[in-house]
Amino acid sequence: MARRSWIKLHCGGEGGWFDGTVRWELTPVQRSIWVDLLALCGNSRYPDEGVIAAGKNADGTYIPFPEKYITTLVQVEPEFYRDTLALFVKHERIDIDPNGVIHIRNWTRYQSEYGRVVKYRKNRQDQNREDKIREDTEKVTPPSPSRGSAGSVFNAPPIESFMFNPDRNLDEVPVTRLMPVEESR
Repeated sequence: MARRSWIKLHCGGEGGWFDGTVRWELTPVQRSIWVDLLALCGNSRYPDEGVIAAGKNADGTYIPFPEKYITTLVQVEPEFYRDTLALFVKHERIDIDPNGVIHIRNWTRYQSEYGRVVKYRKNRQDQNREDKIREDTEKVTPPSPSRGSAGSVFNAPPIESFMFNPDRNLDEVPVTRLMPVEESR
C-alpha cells in the first residue's frame, strides 16, 4: 500500500480543530503529539488500516515502532509520551494492542476520501499530461524533409547509398557535405 502524502484534519465548524474536544482536553504539547501520530499513521506502510507499525511479522501481526523512535521523532520525554498515550486511550482516540502497536480509532471514517481524491488527481494529471503532449505536438510538428532532395534539412544522401554492396564501386558513393553556417552579427 502506498503511503499518504497528506492526511485530513477537521479544521472548522462544530467539533473542528479550534473548538472541538482536542482543543480543551489536551495541552498544546499533547495536541502536537496527536497530530504527529496522525501524520505517522498516514506515512506508515499501512495507511488505510489506521495502524502505526514498522512492519508485519510472517504471521501477519504488526511490529511496533520502538518507543525511543517515536519519542525522538515527536521530541518528548518517554514518561510524558506514555502518559499522553494513556490519555489518548482514555479518550478513545487510540487503541494499543498487546504488542504495543498503536491503532488510530475511527481512522477510516475520517480519512475515507483519500483514495478517491488520489485517483481523481491521478486521472486529472494524466489528462493534463495528454493535453500538453497533444498541444506540443501540434505546435512543433515540422515538415518531414525528403531524404536526398535539394531542399533537405541536412542535405543528406538517401540511406540506400550507405548500405554495403560488394559489387558497387566505392568512387560512386556520395559524400555528405555539411552546409556552412552563417555567423549572426
